[in-house]
Amino acid sequence: MRHMRGLFTGFSLFAFCWLVAGEDSALDLCDLINRPQAFDGKRVTVRASYRYGFEWQEIYCLQCRHVAKVWLAIPPELPKAVQKSLNRLPKNQGTVNATLTGTFHGSRSAFGDGGYQYQLDLERLEQVNVVSKSGSVPDALRDRERAKLCQGRLQSPAREAHPRKEGPAARNLLLPGPDADGGQRVPQQPVGGGFGREL
Repeated sequence: MRHMRGLFTGFSLFAFCWLVAGEDSALDLCDLINRPQAFDGKRVTVRASYRYGFEWQEIYCLQCRHVAKVWLAIPPELPKAVQKSLNRLPKNQGTVNATLTGTFHGSRSAFGDGGYQYQLDLERLEQVNVVSKSGSVPDALRDRERAKLCQGRLQSPAREAHPRKEGPAARNLLLPGPDADGGQRVPQQPVGGGFGREL
């Protein structure tokens, strides 16, 4: 009997550690985009921003969105928990930060409407935080919403060249320009998503 209890305790501890490790093992979406062949056909978990609306469903991080676009494919048959998470998103369009699990297609192709180079087939959707009720491209979002996106503390070079007139807090989000002596200042470290209203 003691032996059985020991086995049960050992198995329970193993299962708990496996679950905890799985939660912490989310990949950086930019790693997938920069090394797509290494993850092609593999089941992955990523933390990213997800924007959706009429004929678009994209997952992205600001730092690497210019490299390639990733289509989020949602199959018609989903587990109830995933369907429930999707049903709680803002209706028709929106932008959220989430942890997404699915199979990654890293062979450069034409996914979605043809403008997406890679695809993630959704299996799980967790830790959802609403960023905006708009599913617009990141540059069209308000600065305070944009700051909440995956790696939202870094601004794109185009945004840097044409900053909008904002208050002091928004100006601090922009990358610093050259120093007085002509050298380049070190940019702020990217801060992942995770802000916003949790569902």
